[in-house]
Amino acid sequence: MERNEALQLLAKYGANYYKFLPKELRKDKKILLTALKSKWEPLIFADRSLKNDKEVILSAVKHSAKPLIYVKNSLKKDSEFANKLLNVNVDCIKYILTQDISYKNALKVAESSQPYLKYLKEEYRRDRKIASAAVASNWQNIFYALYFDKDMIKDALAHSWHFLSIVPEYLKRETEIIKLALAKNKWAIKHFTHLTHNKEIIATLLKSSGFDYRVLELLSPESRKDLYIVKQVIDQKGGQAIAYADESLYTDRTLVLYALTRFRDYYYFDNAEANKLALKIFKNIILPYYINDSEIVIIFLRNNSTIRELVYNYLSAVLKTNKDICMLVPYSVIAENMKPDIDIAINAVKTDLANFALLPDNLQRDKRLIDVLLENLPRNFKVFDTLPDFIKNDEKIKQHVLEICTQKIKETYLSRSSGGKIMISQIHLSNLPMFLREDEKFCLTAIQIDPTNFTAISPKLADSEDFMRKAIKIYPNSFYMCSERLSQNTEIRELAKSLGCKIYDK
Repeated sequence: MERNEALQLLAKYGANYYKFLPKELRKDKKILLTALKSKWEPLIFADRSLKNDKEVILSAVKHSAKPLIYVKNSLKKDSEFANKLLNVNVDCIKYILTQDISYKNALKVAESSQPYLKYLKEEYRRDRKIASAAVASNWQNIFYALYFDKDMIKDALAHSWHFLSIVPEYLKRETEIIKLALAKNKWAIKHFTHLTHNKEIIATLLKSSGFDYRVLELLSPESRKDLYIVKQVIDQKGGQAIAYADESLYTDRTLVLYALTRFRDYYYFDNAEANKLALKIFKNIILPYYINDSEIVIIFLRNNSTIRELVYNYLSAVLKTNKDICMLVPYSVIAENMKPDIDIAINAVKTDLANFALLPDNLQRDKRLIDVLLENLPRNFKVFDTLPDFIKNDEKIKQHVLEICTQKIKETYLSRSSGGKIMISQIHLSNLPMFLREDEKFCLTAIQIDPTNFTAISPKLADSEDFMRKAIKIYPNSFYMCSERLSQNTEIRELAKSLGCKIYDK
């Protein structure tokens, strides 16, 4: 193939055809420059001898800075060539290995609408004109600026307030900047420490619904030591604020008690945040000063259920036998000599039905506890399978559970979906005891009310030919729950097919 033929093929099929040219022709500079007129990728397939040709590189970077990945470092360190690259494409700043570029090109980089200020040398990042232009074109450049003025901060505040920590203190005293920052987000107040000494500002912060108990963290160290201010915050934002008060106040038992009795419920997007706060209060206040104070420990446990086991482990032997405390912590961790207490046992079962299996044998047979169990069973029917055999096999109890579950599974509500009404049961078969999932009559009723219940029938019923025939007639897709043996049954397969179930043969 000759050069002219190659050029004709490139004209006909485009630059993508370059990679199909013979190796010898991919050493031809004219052919490569022709291919690079529309895109840079032909450089990838060019001969190595051309990949570091300055004319070729300058032609390629017109489309993208990526070609510099294939260029040797010595060229990217060449300041004269680097300036030529930037004249063609400012994105090349990401790949060049020298900071010795002209002021004109530095300004061009700053005005590029990209966060490229970080690639410029310190001298340029301190330059008023370059720094201001960079922030005006992309606010993220403010993180790399070494020069600040009022206007550039205002430009950046139009997008974010999180950079205020790097702004010089004298500029954070400008009224206009304060107003812009607080309009962007009230929490920006934490960057204006000089304001947190102002009583009017403090009063505004406390009244604002935009701040929760963490508002105390925004106040000055003197304010966090002020008992009157701390009590104000606790009154208006909740007792959790005690975690952000000055440590000198932690020994004030009256204040700590005041805070613990005024905890507020907050919605957390992440439960880890609630756990973190509880641990902070326990580690910094309860453990060092009040771990043997039963009144404070009890109030703290009531407010912080997530770390009750941890707290209990730190208590003295005396407090571990405190009945009120034992009722607040997991039954599994309380002292062995407290587990036989009937009141603690009843409370444990009411709190979590699974605790019944942990009771001493004599308490498991106590009628009072069995009554509590049966009364609360509708909260978690599945726990029935974990109960002792003498309860699971008691016909009266089983009949009682059957009646409750039958009533529950028949209680349905209407939900609109895609304009139509869909019947959905309030309780699903999968959440019921195994003996009910093996009861033919109960399961057929469940499938009739909510067809998805067929997915939870027991293996015993899945292998019952009589039951599966009835289930398939109610809901043809019940066939999918057939045992392997029944799934090969010709009559069962034909029945399901005739009723509209799609069966896929192996």
